[in-house]
Amino acid sequence: MTSPIDRTERVLLGLAAFFMLVFAIALSLSPAARARSWETEIRWAHWLGLIIWGACIAGAHLQASRHLPERDPYLLPLAALLSGWGLMSIWRLVPAVGLRQSLWLLVSGVVFILGLRLPRNLGFLRRYKYIWLTSGCYLPL
Repeated sequence: MTSPIDRTERVLLGLAAFFMLVFAIALSLSPAARARSWETEIRWAHWLGLIIWGACIAGAHLQASRHLPERDPYLLPLAALLSGWGLMSIWRLVPAVGLRQSLWLLVSGVVFILGLRLPRNLGFLRRYKYIWLTSGCYLPL
């Protein structure tokens, strides 16, 4: 039996996925609409980004359901909608950057899933506070 949190999150993620699917279809057909003819090249590259987005969000939802039963059911769908919308907008503007952004989304999804598996007590990280500080300062370089 699923909890009300899982049902709410699943419905909202379904709405986000529906929005992304409609956006991807519109992005594919936009060259034909702009040229007012089917004799133009249809865009297909952004579907890879949509597949990566869907895999990341599905994996995040499954792992969050398993490891965080008392989570907020609105945060993941909102993050999914905003990240997917931004991803499709980037694919629309510069496809090469869209591919790179899709790979970064995949990396962040994997880091999120691995972060869910960390122990509840993160006190052991205090021993390495200067290493975290130094690596955080060098991150923008």
